[in-house]
Amino acid sequence: MSVARALPLVLVAGLGFGATAAFVRRLVPWPEEYGLAAKLRWWDEHADEHDVVFVGSSRVFRAFDPRAFEAELATQGRELRAFNLGVGGVRPFEMDLILRAVLEREPKRLRWVLYEGGPMDPRFEPLDDVESSRMVFWHTPERTRDVLHSIAVWPIAESDARQWGEKHPWIAPALDGAGLFEPAWRADLARRHVQILAWNVASFGQGRAILGEVLGEELTANRRRMLSPEELDQGRGFVAFEDNADEKDAERHRLLVANPAGFAQRVEEVRAGNELLPDVATLNLPALAAQQALVRAAGAEMVYVVLPDRLPRPDRRALQRAGKLDDLFDFNQPDRWPQFFTVESRYDAGHLSGAGAREFSRALAREFAALAEAKDARGR
Repeated sequence: MSVARALPLVLVAGLGFGATAAFVRRLVPWPEEYGLAAKLRWWDEHADEHDVVFVGSSRVFRAFDPRAFEAELATQGRELRAFNLGVGGVRPFEMDLILRAVLEREPKRLRWVLYEGGPMDPRFEPLDDVESSRMVFWHTPERTRDVLHSIAVWPIAESDARQWGEKHPWIAPALDGAGLFEPAWRADLARRHVQILAWNVASFGQGRAILGEVLGEELTANRRRMLSPEELDQGRGFVAFEDNADEKDAERHRLLVANPAGFAQRVEEVRAGNELLPDVATLNLPALAAQQALVRAAGAEMVYVVLPDRLPRPDRRALQRAGKLDDLFDFNQPDRWPQFFTVESRYDAGHLSGAGAREFSRALAREFAALAEAKDARGR
Protein backbone atom coordinates (compact mmCIF):
# COMPACT_ATOMS: atom_id res chain seq x y z
CA MET A 1 0.00 0.00 0.00
CA SER A 2 1.34 3.43 -0.90
CA VAL A 3 2.05 6.08 1.68
CA ALA A 4 -0.62 8.30 0.09
CA ARG A 5 -3.27 5.63 0.63
CA ALA A 6 -2.03 4.61 4.09
CA LEU A 7 -1.86 8.10 5.53
CA PRO A 8 -5.66 8.72 5.61
CA LEU A 9 -6.18 5.33 7.26
CA VAL A 10 -3.58 6.15 9.91
CA LEU A 11 -5.26 9.51 10.47
CA VAL A 12 -8.70 7.92 10.88
CA ALA A 13 -7.28 5.33 13.27
CA GLY A 14 -5.59 8.07 15.30
CA LEU A 15 -8.78 10.12 15.48
CA GLY A 16 -10.74 7.05 16.53
CA PHE A 17 -8.26 6.23 19.26
CA GLY A 18 -8.29 9.82 20.47
CA ALA A 19 -12.08 9.97 20.62
CA THR A 20 -12.28 6.61 22.42
CA ALA A 21 -9.57 7.62 24.89
CA ALA A 22 -11.36 10.89 25.64
CA PHE A 23 -14.61 9.02 26.32
CA VAL A 24 -12.94 6.42 28.52
CA ARG A 25 -11.04 9.08 30.43
CA ARG A 26 -14.33 10.55 31.61
CA LEU A 27 -15.10 7.24 33.29
CA VAL A 28 -11.92 7.16 35.38
CA PRO A 29 -12.80 7.89 39.04
CA TRP A 30 -10.64 9.82 41.47
CA PRO A 31 -8.03 7.54 43.07
CA GLU A 32 -8.97 5.91 46.35
CA GLU A 33 -5.45 6.01 47.85
CA TYR A 34 -5.23 7.74 51.22
CA GLY A 35 -8.93 8.52 51.14
CA LEU A 36 -8.81 11.07 48.32
CA ALA A 37 -11.90 9.81 46.48
CA ALA A 38 -13.83 9.32 49.73
CA LYS A 39 -13.25 12.92 50.79
CA LEU A 40 -14.25 14.30 47.40
CA ARG A 41 -17.39 12.15 47.34
CA TRP A 42 -18.32 13.45 50.78
CA TRP A 43 -17.60 17.01 49.67
CA ASP A 44 -19.83 16.61 46.62
CA GLU A 45 -22.70 15.67 48.91
CA HIS A 46 -22.08 18.28 51.62
CA ALA A 47 -20.32 21.19 49.89
CA ASP A 48 -23.29 23.53 50.22
CA GLU A 49 -23.16 23.18 54.02
CA HIS A 50 -19.70 24.72 54.42
CA ASP A 51 -18.24 28.21 54.59
CA VAL A 52 -14.59 27.14 54.85
CA VAL A 53 -12.57 24.34 53.26
CA PHE A 54 -8.90 23.61 53.98
CA VAL A 55 -7.14 21.91 51.04
CA GLY A 56 -3.75 20.33 51.61
CA SER A 57 -1.57 17.33 52.37
CA SER A 58 -1.28 15.02 55.37
CA ARG A 59 -0.04 17.99 57.38
CA VAL A 60 -3.52 19.50 56.99
CA PHE A 61 -5.24 16.14 57.52
CA ARG A 62 -3.42 15.72 60.86
CA ALA A 63 -3.52 19.35 62.02
CA PHE A 64 -6.87 20.91 61.20
CA ASP A 65 -9.76 19.95 63.47
CA PRO A 66 -12.83 21.77 62.08
CA ARG A 67 -14.72 21.33 65.34
CA ALA A 68 -12.01 23.04 67.42
CA PHE A 69 -11.69 25.72 64.74
CA GLU A 70 -15.43 26.41 64.76
CA ALA A 71 -15.67 26.44 68.55
CA GLU A 72 -12.89 29.03 68.81
CA LEU A 73 -14.46 31.12 66.05
CA ALA A 74 -17.74 31.07 67.95
CA THR A 75 -15.99 32.75 70.88
CA GLN A 76 -14.94 35.45 68.38
CA GLY A 77 -18.56 35.94 67.32
CA ARG A 78 -18.32 34.06 64.01
CA GLU A 79 -20.46 31.04 63.21
CA LEU A 80 -18.88 29.14 60.31
CA ARG A 81 -18.73 25.51 59.24
CA ALA A 82 -15.46 24.03 57.96
CA PHE A 83 -14.18 20.87 56.27
CA ASN A 84 -10.72 19.30 56.25
CA LEU A 85 -9.75 18.23 52.73
CA GLY A 86 -6.19 17.25 53.59
CA VAL A 87 -5.02 14.03 51.96
CA GLY A 88 -1.81 12.10 52.56
CA GLY A 89 0.90 12.35 49.93
CA VAL A 90 -0.57 15.29 48.05
CA ARG A 91 1.95 17.67 46.53
CA PRO A 92 1.27 21.06 44.92
CA PHE A 93 0.35 20.01 41.37
CA GLU A 94 -2.14 17.42 42.59
CA MET A 95 -3.33 19.86 45.25
CA ASP A 96 -4.14 22.33 42.49
CA LEU A 97 -6.29 19.71 40.75
CA ILE A 98 -8.13 18.98 44.02
CA LEU A 99 -8.75 22.70 44.52
CA ARG A 100 -10.38 22.86 41.10
CA ALA A 101 -12.57 19.87 41.90
CA VAL A 102 -13.68 21.56 45.13
CA LEU A 103 -14.70 24.71 43.27
CA GLU A 104 -16.32 22.89 40.34
CA ARG A 105 -19.01 21.78 42.78
CA GLU A 106 -19.99 25.49 43.04
CA PRO A 107 -20.64 25.34 46.81
CA LYS A 108 -23.28 27.91 47.67
CA ARG A 109 -21.92 28.98 51.08
CA LEU A 110 -18.19 28.73 50.48
CA ARG A 111 -16.47 32.03 51.30
CA TRP A 112 -12.99 30.96 52.40
CA VAL A 113 -10.42 28.56 50.98
CA LEU A 114 -7.52 27.78 53.30
CA TYR A 115 -4.76 26.37 51.10
CA GLU A 116 -1.48 24.77 52.01
CA GLY A 117 0.15 25.07 48.59
CA GLY A 118 3.91 24.95 48.34
CA PRO A 119 6.65 25.26 45.75
CA MET A 120 5.66 23.62 42.46
CA ASP A 121 8.71 21.38 42.41
CA PRO A 122 8.67 19.39 39.13
CA ARG A 123 11.23 16.82 40.29
CA PHE A 124 10.31 13.28 41.24
CA GLU A 125 11.14 12.05 44.71
CA PRO A 126 13.10 8.79 45.12
CA LEU A 127 10.08 6.84 46.40
CA ASP A 128 7.61 8.15 43.79
CA ASP A 129 5.67 5.45 41.96
CA VAL A 130 5.20 7.08 38.57
CA GLU A 131 2.71 4.38 37.55
CA SER A 132 0.45 4.86 40.58
CA SER A 133 -3.14 5.87 39.89
CA ARG A 134 -2.62 9.08 41.86
CA MET A 135 0.42 10.11 39.83
CA VAL A 136 -1.20 9.31 36.50
CA PHE A 137 -4.53 10.88 37.44
CA TRP A 138 -3.21 14.35 38.19
CA HIS A 139 -1.14 14.52 35.00
CA THR A 140 -3.93 16.14 33.05
CA PRO A 141 -2.95 18.28 30.05
CA GLU A 142 -3.47 21.46 32.10
CA ARG A 143 -1.47 20.30 35.13
CA THR A 144 1.28 18.88 32.92
CA ARG A 145 1.49 22.27 31.24
CA ASP A 146 2.12 23.76 34.68
CA VAL A 147 4.77 21.12 35.36
CA LEU A 148 6.57 21.96 32.11
CA HIS A 149 6.58 25.64 33.04
CA SER A 150 8.07 24.76 36.43
CA ILE A 151 10.74 22.65 34.74
CA ALA A 152 11.71 25.64 32.63
CA VAL A 153 12.32 27.90 35.65
CA TRP A 154 13.29 25.49 38.44
CA PRO A 155 16.89 25.91 39.67
CA ILE A 156 19.07 22.81 39.35
CA ALA A 157 20.67 21.95 42.67
CA GLU A 158 24.08 20.35 42.93
CA SER A 159 22.45 17.15 44.18
CA ASP A 160 20.17 17.07 41.11
CA ALA A 161 23.15 17.38 38.79
CA ARG A 162 25.07 14.68 40.63
CA GLN A 163 22.18 12.21 40.60
CA TRP A 164 21.43 12.82 36.94
CA GLY A 165 25.10 12.43 36.06
CA GLU A 166 25.23 9.10 37.91
CA LYS A 167 22.27 7.84 35.87
CA HIS A 168 23.82 9.00 32.56
CA PRO A 169 27.56 8.38 33.09
CA TRP A 170 28.39 8.06 29.40
CA ILE A 171 26.84 11.26 28.15
CA ALA A 172 26.75 13.61 31.17
CA PRO A 173 30.45 14.63 31.01
CA ALA A 174 30.16 15.46 27.31
CA LEU A 175 27.01 17.49 27.88
CA ASP A 176 28.64 19.33 30.74
CA GLY A 177 31.68 20.14 28.65
CA ALA A 178 29.50 21.45 25.84
CA GLY A 179 27.40 23.58 28.17
CA LEU A 180 24.32 21.44 27.44
CA PHE A 181 23.97 19.71 30.80
CA GLU A 182 21.20 21.96 32.09
CA PRO A 183 19.03 21.76 28.93
CA ALA A 184 19.48 17.97 28.89
CA TRP A 185 18.43 17.71 32.56
CA ARG A 186 15.30 19.76 31.90
CA ALA A 187 14.46 17.87 28.70
CA ASP A 188 14.78 14.49 30.41
CA LEU A 189 12.56 15.55 33.30
CA ALA A 190 9.99 16.96 30.84
CA ARG A 191 10.06 13.69 28.87
CA ARG A 192 9.18 11.69 31.97
CA HIS A 193 6.22 13.93 32.82
CA VAL A 194 4.95 13.88 29.23
CA GLN A 195 5.10 10.08 29.32
CA ILE A 196 2.81 10.08 32.38
CA LEU A 197 0.52 12.55 30.58
CA ALA A 198 0.25 10.02 27.74
CA TRP A 199 -0.74 7.36 30.28
CA ASN A 200 -3.36 9.75 31.64
CA VAL A 201 -4.83 10.47 28.22
CA ALA A 202 -4.86 6.77 27.34
CA SER A 203 -6.29 5.77 30.78
CA PHE A 204 -3.26 3.56 31.39
CA GLY A 205 -3.92 0.94 34.08
CA GLN A 206 -7.37 2.31 34.93
CA GLY A 207 -9.48 -0.69 33.87
CA ARG A 208 -10.15 -1.97 37.40
CA ALA A 209 -11.00 1.50 38.69
CA ILE A 210 -13.39 2.14 35.78
CA LEU A 211 -15.04 -1.25 36.26
CA GLY A 212 -15.52 -0.56 39.95
CA GLU A 213 -17.05 2.83 39.20
CA VAL A 214 -19.43 1.36 36.61
CA LEU A 215 -20.44 -1.50 38.92
CA GLY A 216 -20.62 0.71 41.99
CA GLU A 217 -17.94 -1.37 43.69
CA GLU A 218 -14.49 -0.57 45.04
CA LEU A 219 -12.15 -3.06 43.39
CA THR A 220 -8.97 -1.52 44.74
CA ALA A 221 -7.36 -2.83 47.91
CA ASN A 222 -5.45 0.39 48.53
CA ARG A 223 -7.74 2.05 51.07
CA ARG A 224 -5.06 3.26 53.46
CA ARG A 225 -6.22 6.26 55.50
CA MET A 226 -9.69 6.13 53.96
CA LEU A 227 -12.35 7.49 56.31
CA SER A 228 -15.87 6.08 56.26
CA PRO A 229 -18.85 8.36 55.62
CA GLU A 230 -19.63 8.12 59.34
CA GLU A 231 -16.10 9.20 60.28
CA LEU A 232 -16.30 12.06 57.81
CA ASP A 233 -19.61 13.15 59.28
CA GLN A 234 -18.17 13.07 62.78
CA GLY A 235 -14.78 14.71 62.20
CA ARG A 236 -15.43 16.44 58.88
CA GLY A 237 -12.19 15.20 57.39
CA PHE A 238 -10.01 15.26 60.50
CA VAL A 239 -8.79 12.41 62.65
CA ALA A 240 -5.97 12.64 65.17
CA PHE A 241 -2.83 10.86 64.03
CA GLU A 242 -2.73 8.58 67.08
CA ASP A 243 -6.27 7.42 66.28
CA ASN A 244 -5.43 6.47 62.69
CA ALA A 245 -1.80 5.30 62.83
CA ASP A 246 -0.22 2.09 61.60
CA GLU A 247 2.86 0.35 62.97
CA LYS A 248 5.26 2.37 60.81
CA ASP A 249 3.70 5.57 62.12
CA ALA A 250 3.93 4.30 65.68
CA GLU A 251 7.62 3.54 65.17
CA ARG A 252 8.26 7.10 63.96
CA HIS A 253 6.45 8.36 67.05
CA ARG A 254 8.65 6.23 69.31
CA LEU A 255 11.77 7.52 67.58
CA LEU A 256 10.63 11.11 68.07
CA VAL A 257 9.97 10.63 71.77
CA ALA A 258 13.26 8.77 72.25
CA ASN A 259 15.34 11.47 70.56
CA PRO A 260 14.23 14.95 71.68
CA ALA A 261 17.71 16.33 70.93
CA GLY A 262 17.35 15.25 67.32
CA PHE A 263 14.02 17.03 67.05
CA ALA A 264 15.51 20.14 68.65
CA GLN A 265 18.15 20.11 65.92
CA ARG A 266 15.42 19.95 63.29
CA VAL A 267 13.77 22.97 64.86
CA GLU A 268 17.03 24.89 64.57
CA GLU A 269 17.24 23.91 60.91
CA VAL A 270 13.71 25.20 60.37
CA ARG A 271 14.61 28.48 62.07
CA ALA A 272 17.73 28.96 59.93
CA GLY A 273 16.20 27.72 56.68
CA ASN A 274 13.24 30.06 56.93
CA GLU A 275 15.61 32.96 56.30
CA LEU A 276 16.78 31.55 52.95
CA LEU A 277 14.10 33.07 50.75
CA PRO A 278 14.03 31.66 47.21
CA ASP A 279 13.84 33.68 44.02
CA VAL A 280 10.10 33.99 43.39
CA ALA A 281 10.70 33.76 39.63
CA THR A 282 11.41 30.03 40.17
CA LEU A 283 8.02 29.40 41.84
CA ASN A 284 5.70 29.20 38.80
CA LEU A 285 3.99 32.56 39.17
CA PRO A 286 1.45 32.00 36.34
CA ALA A 287 0.05 28.88 38.03
CA LEU A 288 -0.05 30.68 41.37
CA ALA A 289 -1.95 33.62 39.89
CA ALA A 290 -4.38 31.24 38.18
CA GLN A 291 -5.15 29.53 41.51
CA GLN A 292 -6.01 32.80 43.19
CA ALA A 293 -8.07 34.02 40.24
CA LEU A 294 -10.04 30.78 40.26
CA VAL A 295 -10.94 31.16 43.94
CA ARG A 296 -11.92 34.80 43.47
CA ALA A 297 -14.11 33.85 40.50
CA ALA A 298 -15.91 31.40 42.80
CA GLY A 299 -16.73 34.29 45.16
CA ALA A 300 -14.34 33.15 47.88
CA GLU A 301 -11.22 34.45 49.62
CA MET A 302 -7.98 32.45 49.49
CA VAL A 303 -5.61 32.24 52.44
CA TYR A 304 -2.34 30.33 52.18
CA VAL A 305 -1.34 28.50 55.36
CA VAL A 306 2.13 27.16 56.19
CA LEU A 307 1.75 24.50 58.86
CA PRO A 308 4.27 23.59 61.58
CA ASP A 309 6.73 21.25 59.90
CA ARG A 310 10.08 19.48 60.23
CA LEU A 311 11.53 21.42 57.29
CA PRO A 312 11.82 25.14 56.53
CA ARG A 313 9.12 26.45 54.18
CA PRO A 314 10.17 29.98 53.16
CA ASP A 315 8.61 29.99 49.69
CA ARG A 316 5.19 31.40 50.55
CA ARG A 317 6.71 34.11 52.75
CA ALA A 318 8.92 35.10 49.81
CA LEU A 319 5.85 35.25 47.58
CA GLN A 320 3.97 37.44 50.04
CA ARG A 321 6.90 39.83 50.36
CA ALA A 322 6.99 40.05 46.56
CA GLY A 323 3.28 40.94 46.50
CA LYS A 324 2.21 37.64 44.90
CA LEU A 325 0.02 36.48 47.81
CA ASP A 326 -2.61 38.60 49.50
CA ASP A 327 -3.07 36.60 52.68
CA LEU A 328 -0.74 34.20 54.47
CA PHE A 329 -0.66 32.51 57.88
CA ASP A 330 2.83 31.15 58.52
CA PHE A 331 2.87 28.82 61.52
CA ASN A 332 6.22 27.29 60.61
CA GLN A 333 8.06 29.83 62.75
CA PRO A 334 9.53 28.40 65.98
CA ASP A 335 10.04 31.80 67.57
CA ARG A 336 6.50 33.03 67.00
CA TRP A 337 4.73 29.69 67.54
CA PRO A 338 6.97 27.77 69.98
CA GLN A 339 4.06 25.67 71.24
CA PHE A 340 4.05 23.74 67.94
CA PHE A 341 7.77 22.95 68.05
CA THR A 342 7.84 20.68 71.06
CA VAL A 343 7.95 16.90 71.10
CA GLU A 344 4.67 16.95 73.04
CA SER A 345 2.87 18.75 70.21
CA ARG A 346 3.98 16.27 67.53
CA TYR A 347 3.09 12.71 66.66
CA ASP A 348 6.10 12.46 64.39
CA ALA A 349 8.64 15.06 63.30
CA GLY A 350 6.43 16.47 60.54
CA HIS A 351 2.89 16.04 61.89
CA LEU A 352 1.03 17.33 64.91
CA SER A 353 -0.48 15.08 67.56
CA GLY A 354 -4.14 15.25 68.47
CA ALA A 355 -3.41 17.76 71.26
CA GLY A 356 -1.18 19.79 68.95
CA ALA A 357 -3.87 19.75 66.25
CA ARG A 358 -6.52 21.10 68.59
CA GLU A 359 -4.24 23.91 69.75
CA PHE A 360 -3.25 24.67 66.16
CA SER A 361 -6.88 24.79 65.05
CA ARG A 362 -7.72 27.24 67.82
CA ALA A 363 -4.71 29.41 66.97
CA LEU A 364 -5.65 29.33 63.29
CA ALA A 365 -9.19 30.39 64.20
CA ARG A 366 -7.90 33.42 66.09
CA GLU A 367 -5.69 34.48 63.18
CA PHE A 368 -8.55 33.86 60.78
CA ALA A 369 -11.01 35.90 62.85
CA ALA A 370 -8.60 38.85 62.92
CA LEU A 371 -8.15 38.68 59.15
CA ALA A 372 -11.89 38.40 58.52
CA GLU A 373 -12.55 41.37 60.79
CA ALA A 374 -9.96 43.44 58.95
CA LYS A 375 -11.49 42.54 55.61
CA ASP A 376 -14.98 43.36 56.90
CA ALA A 377 -13.71 46.75 58.00
CA ARG A 378 -12.34 47.36 54.51
CA GLY A 379 -15.62 46.31 52.98
CA ARG A 380 -14.25 43.18 51.31
